[in-house]
Amino acid sequence: MCRCESRVSVLRFAPGLALLACLTLSLQAAEPADAQVIRGVVMDSASQLPITGVHVVVTDSAGRDMQRSMVDTNGEFEFLARIPGWYAVRAERWGMTTVVVERVDVAAGDTVSLTLALAQLPIERLVDELGKIVDLADREPPPESDVGGESAIGAGFAYTEGGGVIVGQVHEVEDVRREVGGRVGLVGVGLAAEVDWEGRFVIPGLPEGTYPLAYLRPSLGGLDWDYSLVDAAVLLGDTTTVTLQPAHPHRVLARACGLDEWKPYTGVVEGQVLLPRSGLAAQGIRVVAEWFESGTINAGGVFGTVMTAVAQTNVMGTFRICRIPTDRTTVEVTAGERSSRVSATVNLFDDTPVVKITLQLPSRPGSGGR
Repeated sequence: MCRCESRVSVLRFAPGLALLACLTLSLQAAEPADAQVIRGVVMDSASQLPITGVHVVVTDSAGRDMQRSMVDTNGEFEFLARIPGWYAVRAERWGMTTVVVERVDVAAGDTVSLTLALAQLPIERLVDELGKIVDLADREPPPESDVGGESAIGAGFAYTEGGGVIVGQVHEVEDVRREVGGRVGLVGVGLAAEVDWEGRFVIPGLPEGTYPLAYLRPSLGGLDWDYSLVDAAVLLGDTTTVTLQPAHPHRVLARACGLDEWKPYTGVVEGQVLLPRSGLAAQGIRVVAEWFESGTINAGGVFGTVMTAVAQTNVMGTFRICRIPTDRTTVEVTAGERSSRVSATVNLFDDTPVVKITLQLPSRPGSGGR
C-alpha cells in the first residue's frame, strides 16, 4: 500500500496586520468514507509555541458553521467531516488575531493537518475591538482602584468598565540601561502597555484571572514575549500592584537560542523564507549566514576566517541563527540552493542585537513561475 504526502503553507494578511497560517496536508491510506478528519495545532506566531484558550470553528462550503471546539491543553483540535468536500477553518482567541484558512479540501478518507499561527494584538487594537472604552479624561478610575488618578496612569490609557487593573514598576538590573519604548506584556494573551521614563506601567480592563507578565525590550525583537517574570492575580474592579525585575538581555537571548550561556557581543538573525511568486511559507529550506572575522593586519593585507552558521526553516517558514557578531560586521544570509538561492546582507549592533529579515526564493529557470 502506497502513501503520498503533500505540504502547503498558507500566508494570510488582515488590514494592518500580517496573519500567518501554515497548512500541512497528509494524504493517508484509504479509510471509510465517514472518516474524514481535520486536525491541527494553534501556535503563537512570535514564540512558535502552542497556545490554549483558542476557539476553532469549521464551516462548510455553504458558509454554515458545522462544528465548534476549544483547543486542548496542547493547543490541538480535531474534527470529523461527515462528507468529503471543502471546508473553512477559523481560529480566534481574546487578545490575538483571528486566522482563517478559507479552503481546506478533504477527499474521502483523508486526514488534513493544520498549523495555525495567531499574532498578538496591541492594547489599542484590543480595547477598540472590545468596544468598551472609558476615557480617563472624562471619568475617574473605579473606586476600588489605588492607581491614584490620571497622573499615575498616564494620558491615553483606558480601561474596560468593571475590569481589573495591573499597575506596577520595572526596575532594570544595574548594568543595563532602560530602553525607550519598553513594554510590559501579558504572556499568551497579547496585551501590552508601555513603560514610562520612571519604569511605571498600567494594564487596564482585564477579565478576572492570573496573568504571567513579561518585560519587552525593543532591542530583542519579541524574543522575550514568553519570558515570564511574575504571575499577577486580577479580580474584577480591583487593582493588582506588582514590581518587575527583568532578566538580563543575555539570559533572554540564551533561552531563545536554547543555550546555557550567551557570548557577549553577539546577536540573532531570524526571519522567514517565502516560496516564489505565491509568497507562501517555505518549509525545510537551508539558511546560511556568512561573515568574515579578521585576525591579523600587516603589509600583506587582512587575514582572518570566513565564519558560517546554518539553520533550516520550520513549518511556518521561519528560521533563527544565533551568536552572530554585533560589531557592525557585514553578514550575508542566503536561503535555498543553487539556482533557487536568495541572499541579503545585514549588520548587527550591540544596542540592536536582533535583526529580522524576509527572503523570497526566486523562480527556477524554466519552471514557468510555478
